[in-house]
Amino acid sequence: MTDQEIANLLSILMGGQHTSAATSAWAILHLAERPDVQQELYEEQMRVLDNGKKELTYDLLQEMPFLNQTIKETLRLHHPLHSLFRKVMNDMPVPNTSYVVPKGDHVLVSPG
Repeated sequence: MTDQEIANLLSILMGGQHTSAATSAWAILHLAERPDVQQELYEEQMRVLDNGKKELTYDLLQEMPFLNQTIKETLRLHHPLHSLFRKVMNDMPVPNTSYVVPKGDHVLVSPG
């Protein structure tokens, strides 16, 4: 495999697996700390799914606003990507220092 093929494979794995796993782990951790939120999520699901008589569908998920808010809050608190690589397109001064990242260099940034 070429270096480019390996890099592409890593991108696919990180983008498709790591992000979902990390977000799920954070959500479960926060839910473990909040039994009240667990209960509200459970009640919402039981109401929308008619106590388990209905199959879960995309349309029914849209009827679960508290679940949606819980997922969005998890994503707000914990960005699913730990780092991003970027190519510097213009010389980039680093604030409050005399250092300048030269155009053409690559940087690793952490959004979280």
